[in-house]
Amino acid sequence: MNKNIEGNSSYFLELDNLKLIRTIVLEETGNLGILLAEEELELVPSCSVIRVYLINLDGGQYEIVKELNAYYFKSGAEALEFTTRFEKFSAIDMILFLNNEKTLVTY
Repeated sequence: MNKNIEGNSSYFLELDNLKLIRTIVLEETGNLGILLAEEELELVPSCSVIRVYLINLDGGQYEIVKELNAYYFKSGAEALEFTTRFEKFSAIDMILFLNNEKTLVTY
């Protein structure tokens, strides 16, 4: 579900040539969430980068607070697979992934 990402956030995504993939908003608060954006590497066209941002509801629209991490993938298909399973990761899966234990993560 892509929430209303406008203002500085949409300008930022365009400026950095990023494609909005999805947003995940915490149902408990409704004002915090995660934005996933894809960046294709010009020097290595077959590779993709997924950038993960913290977003916050401000004045009726979500704004990027900061980048949390970037993940590199061998293909765009692998990157998109990651984004579709991102919110279903368990805490253990996420810890393993953050520590580059990709072979153990079932994504």
